[in-house]
Amino acid sequence: MTGLRTRFEELADTAAPPTRLSADAVYVKAWRRHRRRRAVAAAVVVAVVAGLGLAALRSEPDVVPPPPTQEGSGPVLSAAATDAGHLYAGVRGCDGCPAKLLGSDDGGRTWTVRQEDFGDGQVDAPAPGVLLRTTETMGDETGQSGPKVIRHNHVSLDGGRTWRELVLVAEEVPAVPPQGWLQCAPYRLNERCRLVAVDPVAGRMAPLASQPDLVVGAVSDQPASPGMWVTGTVPGIGGHPAVAFTPDRGRTWRVHAFDQPQVVHLAVASSDGRTGYAILSTRADDTDPAATASAGLAARVLLTTDGGATWRPVDPGHSLPIGGGYYISEDTYVAADGTHVVLIRDDRGPRWYVSSDQGQHYRAERPDGLPERPVVTGLRAPVQSAVPGVYLMFDADAVYRSADGRRWTRLPVPAER
Repeated sequence: MTGLRTRFEELADTAAPPTRLSADAVYVKAWRRHRRRRAVAAAVVVAVVAGLGLAALRSEPDVVPPPPTQEGSGPVLSAAATDAGHLYAGVRGCDGCPAKLLGSDDGGRTWTVRQEDFGDGQVDAPAPGVLLRTTETMGDETGQSGPKVIRHNHVSLDGGRTWRELVLVAEEVPAVPPQGWLQCAPYRLNERCRLVAVDPVAGRMAPLASQPDLVVGAVSDQPASPGMWVTGTVPGIGGHPAVAFTPDRGRTWRVHAFDQPQVVHLAVASSDGRTGYAILSTRADDTDPAATASAGLAARVLLTTDGGATWRPVDPGHSLPIGGGYYISEDTYVAADGTHVVLIRDDRGPRWYVSSDQGQHYRAERPDGLPERPVVTGLRAPVQSAVPGVYLMFDADAVYRSADGRRWTRLPVPAER
């Protein structure tokens, strides 16, 4: 763990790439990656693109048996969807082979190579119709571990056939443009995140003129159409956790601070811009600093039904486990019918919990047709919802697609060698 934190400290003088996460949030995700990789050998890599919502989840294994657990030795490294019919996967056909980008224009029935020598094989879809990838080059400056890395963000609007690097400009813009999204500008670890609006058509990132009055921790990965959510803390020493919501793509903001002591992390999820859940990971005052990560922690859930203006506590019986000690916004999403879905990750292995009564009670349930014990590796978010109405999951050998989140179709991805 010391080595990981040392590397983060070393990067303090290097501008980070554009991201939806603060440095602390990235650090938390990296630490969780480190723990899971050591704790679990047999893994199924799962990423979810959740849009309109999950109308029903089932837990009965005798009704829909889960697919066999994969060993993580297949070709699929990442997957993304820019809409229901256009799917993409980063693959590597063999050890030592270069990664390639595959694309499907028919919902996963057939695949073609879109990009040879596709770097680390990671691809994302931050907005409908847009693919995003990050490349790295070595800079002139050096640190303890060698030359410092410079990261470049590239977007594709033609299904991964051609790419354009995003450029940061100084001129402010009033709102996030169509096909765009919100994220942090490049910044050093000791600096505050400044929100920028990304315009993939123009190929640029521009500072947002109206910034929410909070120290930004992360931009929630939710569909931009009903509104955008940002989590963080109130400015000042010992600031309370806070959430900000914009219904008009960044023109105006509504900020709410949670008057809760000892909050370790805050996660927020919403699908319609009105109903939303906040999970506060709180620590008791008398917790032994040398105790395990989850010792003395509890999950406190709050609900809003007015777009973040007011919040009320739910889950009176504390039925939602604290898991590994932290929740971030990528661990949770809200379905169209109001179902709150949460991915629990701890040493027992990742598992799903849901609430269909506005957070009054949470129960363990597995979505039909998905692996019993999904395991997420790397820094990718387990739940993504940037593309409305699309559900996508992947393991080492296939992409799983669903139109409604209830029934899933397994779509094998060819191993390009």
